[in-house]
Amino acid sequence: MAENKLNLVIPLSDDYIRLAGMALYCYSYYETFIVSVIAQIDREFWYKYFREWALSSGQLKNKFKRIKDENPQIINLDLVYFQFELIIDRRNRLVHAHPITDENEGQILYYQADVNKSVSDFKWTIGELERFTNDVNQLTSDVSRLRETIE
Repeated sequence: MAENKLNLVIPLSDDYIRLAGMALYCYSYYETFIVSVIAQIDREFWYKYFREWALSSGQLKNKFKRIKDENPQIINLDLVYFQFELIIDRRNRLVHAHPITDENEGQILYYQADVNKSVSDFKWTIGELERFTNDVNQLTSDVSRLRETIE
């Protein structure tokens, strides 16, 4: 375990926390790109999103779906929407996870949910955090390319 520079009583690894923070930051950056795509189509959305509404990722997804359904002529908008829908589930697993001590990984985040969900148990290992961050990075690149095609 790396040195705990803040002198916290909570057991943690600086490397793990850095990766978890990076994963959340990258997701937040990606979601801002999604907001910008919607705002390119609905010109008032940018201001409303940041100054008037407090939308969850799920509520943003619903707004994006309406925009997608109303603009079938925009190439790849449906693909970007589908990717956003999938990554929200993974993001939720990270945000709603709880700390555990894993015998192989040390202190990690662990997601547990209703056993009827498609994923009801998930360990956020270092590898999973890296995979999520890399996937979000690729999705951000995809959204960036879509933004360039919207007038």
